[in-house]
Amino acid sequence: MMSTVVFAQKSGTGTFHRFAKSGAAVCIIACAFAAPARAATKVAVIDRNGGGAADWCTFLVTNGYECTIFPATGPTESLDPFQVIVDTSNVWSDPTDMLADQMRKGKGVITWGNAPLALDIIHKPTVQAWIGTDFLSGGSNRLLTTAVDPILGSRPPGTVIADCGDGGCAAVGGTEGHPQAKVLARLENGNDVGLLRNTWEGGQSVYLTNFMGAGAGEDDIILNIFRILSNPIPAVSTWGALVFLLGVLTCGSLVLRNRRQFLCQRRPVTGLLPNRSARVN
Repeated sequence: MMSTVVFAQKSGTGTFHRFAKSGAAVCIIACAFAAPARAATKVAVIDRNGGGAADWCTFLVTNGYECTIFPATGPTESLDPFQVIVDTSNVWSDPTDMLADQMRKGKGVITWGNAPLALDIIHKPTVQAWIGTDFLSGGSNRLLTTAVDPILGSRPPGTVIADCGDGGCAAVGGTEGHPQAKVLARLENGNDVGLLRNTWEGGQSVYLTNFMGAGAGEDDIILNIFRILSNPIPAVSTWGALVFLLGVLTCGSLVLRNRRQFLCQRRPVTGLLPNRSARVN
């Protein structure tokens, strides 16, 4: 019987070592997942006629991003390496739905100024769906926040975040049919949307009026946009999965410890079993 106890202890110890190795493997995997997050996020900026992409890239590089400029006629290579794409072009129509494809891959897309019009938002339901609105419009005067959102930081609704003055500024309208779209700011004159965020098929998009942008004031809002769009929407929280795995490992080690304690408390039989055939007087 003693040999059985010793064997069980060795078996339990071996299983515990396997759990420890599994725990080490989990830590290695977790570190591997965390490592890419420390690398600079790659951003692609599609320029517009008249330029402006250089200002975006200067701002982004200063704040720790990698930035690549594509011409106003559109990307000249795959957008797959980029986590965030900024479309400022007023001529590129995206005929192969590259931006929609990036949204489906969990990427972030920013449309700025008149870009939705160049993308033919009025006639393309897919463009309407991923931007989160039905048409391009315009307005003037102040841009006021209308919601509480991480993009806006601690600003309450009604805060002025930009001023278009008397000039016509690009905006979007027709968000009612898009349940995932969230209006963050409206123009005071015209009531159309100057800042909008949307979620579509795993990706995130933001629309910005043409008098907001990199280095144009309220830089924290721009950085919040890039920070949020740089992080894909997870199907399961990475931290939640890690906590679950660590919980499993902890429970497994407790079960093994209790099992060893139970086996060690057992005592070998030292006497002879009574003879069942003997008569009791």
